[in-house]
Amino acid sequence: MKRNLQEESRRILGQVKREEFVGRTAELERIIAHASKADGSRGLLILLAPLAGVSELLRQTYDALFNKQGAAVPVYFALPAAETTPVSAAIEFLNTFLLQYVAFRRNEPDLCHASLTLNDIVDVAPSTEVEWIEKLVKNYNEHRF
Repeated sequence: MKRNLQEESRRILGQVKREEFVGRTAELERIIAHASKADGSRGLLILLAPLAGVSELLRQTYDALFNKQGAAVPVYFALPAAETTPVSAAIEFLNTFLLQYVAFRRNEPDLCHASLTLNDIVDVAPSTEVEWIEKLVKNYNEHRF
């Protein structure tokens, strides 16, 4: 499938336009290359000082991997700044993970910003993915309390 330049540079989670995100090109390219390796390499530790732009670096990486539509499925999750319980953070992670996964598989970046319940996500999941997603959501609904 041929893609155009506009699709390759879509801003999804990034808060800064890619061309305006400067000073971290080498790090960004290294993370993207690592995520794209097919050799089964695992883990990459990213150490940056607080307020050094690591969150935006990770959002830029997410956008690049999403737009690439390769084998690596990007997921970005930031722990909420407000105090939360481990259980509520886990529930939020599950929702974010499934929403971003479905958005990636459908190549529909706007889904990343949709306010969908887990059951809604099952409804919009691609037919090739719906079985395992539905099973996961059903299991969650049975055990959440």
